[in-house]
Amino acid sequence: MWVFVAILQVQLLTCAVLGLHEGTAMVGVDCDGSLMTRTHGHGDWREADDSCCVKAVAILPDEDQTLLGLGLDGCLYTKRSPRVGSGWDGPIEGTCADLQDVIVMPDDRIVGVTPAKKMVVRDDLTTDSEWEHVEGSYSCVAIAAYPDGRILGVTSEGVLKERPGVQGEWSWDRISGASNMDAIALSIQPDGTVFGIGSEDNGLHVLQEDLKWGPMLDNSYCVKNAVSPQNLGGNY
Repeated sequence: MWVFVAILQVQLLTCAVLGLHEGTAMVGVDCDGSLMTRTHGHGDWREADDSCCVKAVAILPDEDQTLLGLGLDGCLYTKRSPRVGSGWDGPIEGTCADLQDVIVMPDDRIVGVTPAKKMVVRDDLTTDSEWEHVEGSYSCVAIAAYPDGRILGVTSEGVLKERPGVQGEWSWDRISGASNMDAIALSIQPDGTVFGIGSEDNGLHVLQEDLKWGPMLDNSYCVKNAVSPQNLGGNY
């Protein structure tokens, strides 16, 4: 009896931590702009309900891990869960801008990337917050945030760069070796593992210890953007 109660408590705790994602480890945007989810590194993508059409996705730091979508119109939208068939809520007033990527920082700030390869930042989704240009941010077409607040970016030539945070300067000394694949988007797990989406296969690749991109993960195509709310299991 006590074993059953303990197992039930663990299950309830897990559900509370994961919110409505029910174990989802990665959310991707497929080539048609709909959301896909996967629970394991070697699993399959699962199509989400009523999720078209966005060009990038991020996760808000609320209890339910609400999805933040960048619409084709450049506006931000929210969705409670990939598997709740209510579509996207929005557009959120005051969030529309000419953007091609969006992320949420560990300190909850929202950062976007413009087609001019410049970063913009806002404090939150309220109408009191506005997009502000980040000085010295020109360079990258897509970005992702490490758990410690550093930002990883990729240029249009596939070169990886790092900066200490929203503020600071880009550096490429440590990770310039990742030149064996052009990545069009990046995603970083809570454990710091870096994923890139290949420009030729639109599949997931892991940045290895030798700073080269690994082979495409099984059944990981066709996506153009992704975010990792949890760690994908398995050896990559």
